[in-house]
Amino acid sequence: MAIMSISVVVLDIKPPEIEHVNIAYYKCDVSKFEEVQGVARKIVEDFGHPTILVNNAGIVKGKTILDESEAEIIEYDAKTVRTTLVCPGEIKTGMFEGIEVRFPFITPPLAPLDVVKLIFTALEKDQGQDIFVPYYVHFVPALRILPSFVHDLVHK
Repeated sequence: MAIMSISVVVLDIKPPEIEHVNIAYYKCDVSKFEEVQGVARKIVEDFGHPTILVNNAGIVKGKTILDESEAEIIEYDAKTVRTTLVCPGEIKTGMFEGIEVRFPFITPPLAPLDVVKLIFTALEKDQGQDIFVPYYVHFVPALRILPSFVHDLVHK
């Protein structure tokens, strides 16, 4: 997005590895509501209101957007919200460091740029969608109905 002259604002506890004139970094622990609120005010002052929000944080809120209250959705002025859900397998990033995969030939790790391209394509279409990559991710929910010894076989 930055290379297309779109301003990109990154909130994270560590700065991004890529530097670009259109990328601004704000140190923020996105699991702390007060920090996010403070940084959000700075972003609005510096850039105006964001038009696209990409939540790539490894945190869990405990509910989906469908379970949000009306007040929570209105807080984000979400009249025109389109949600793109990304369900990736293992991505070659620090988030997956230390993860050992039993069958790497079946579940190869994804290159971050490949996942970013899929997300960017979805954003360009201006439509919400679900992205499951690689294809085996479609079948992960089916594991729940299998006996526990199959889980043990699949997981290390």
